[in-house]
Amino acid sequence: MISQFVILSQHGDILLFKDYRGDVGKDSPELFLQKIRDLSGGLAPPTFHHDGINYLHVKHNSLFFMATTRSNLSPFMVIELINRVASLCKDYCGVLSEEAIRLNFPLVYEILDEVIDFGYPQGTSTDMLKAYMENSPVLVREGTTPGLFGAERRMVPSTAANKSIMGTAISQGRKNEIFVDVLERLTVLISTSGSVLRADIDGTIQMKSFLVGVPEIKMGLSEDLTVGKEDKRGYHSHAHVDECSFHESVDLSEFGQSRVLTIHPPQGEFPVMKYQASGDLPSLLPFRLFPTVNDQDSGRDMELVLKLRCDVPSTSHAVNVMVRVPVPKATTSWQLQTEHHPPDWS
Repeated sequence: MISQFVILSQHGDILLFKDYRGDVGKDSPELFLQKIRDLSGGLAPPTFHHDGINYLHVKHNSLFFMATTRSNLSPFMVIELINRVASLCKDYCGVLSEEAIRLNFPLVYEILDEVIDFGYPQGTSTDMLKAYMENSPVLVREGTTPGLFGAERRMVPSTAANKSIMGTAISQGRKNEIFVDVLERLTVLISTSGSVLRADIDGTIQMKSFLVGVPEIKMGLSEDLTVGKEDKRGYHSHAHVDECSFHESVDLSEFGQSRVLTIHPPQGEFPVMKYQASGDLPSLLPFRLFPTVNDQDSGRDMELVLKLRCDVPSTSHAVNVMVRVPVPKATTSWQLQTEHHPPDWS
């Protein structure tokens, strides 16, 4: 059973604290933050043990969702529960952020009261919990943040991210709609000459449903899609995944022949399909990095020049671009000089 459930901001502020059993001290959030700050770079493991207490946490959108327990629970069960609570907060608050949690803390407390009872997990279904929610969500309006290097945005931000699943009935003036996103994470190993040595893709087809009831939806994928090494369908096609998994609401009776998914979507956000692929990339990388290392005559200094080229089309833009450069542990000092050359789209 779970003793406490805590949501903390990236600055260490306690946004929500729920004590279920009273067998863990109230200072557990401070001890948790001190523990992860002591680790190099703040990269704390998802679970660790300290002074007879098990700490388990997941970081979502710069928020720490943390649970404590003195019992020897399955860490996978607790991590899955934490992820489900984070998904419920996003479904009901509309967006998962520090401001949304602050504005909707009575609603989040209601969610935790229904999901966890005296430390024991209960149902985590978004549809089931709607009947027990008394508080209405306070939606967070998206700010007008500038684009990269102060440039204006060239694309309209999605309105699906800040919508709550509560009050989605058409009679209440809400649209009967559904949103589908394809999210991919690339892990690429590049040689010094710029050629790609290895590329891995972790992808998710994410769906967020605001439909009334549970209608049947058919989603068609590429007919040349191949899954695994044994599938010879469309051998020369670029649409290939090594392995994939589907949500419980997906019917795969037509997937083997026509690559059609029959979905009965629950309300809220859920992953329709998760897939992994490795090998040759079907398209060019969005970024290219050209490193140059020059040893100075003194033998103590080293000059590292990194040229980052963005190859995304002019109709798109990249935000939150971060470059991490590891340096030797014996490094005593460093200097950083940056230059920005706007691309020539002509």
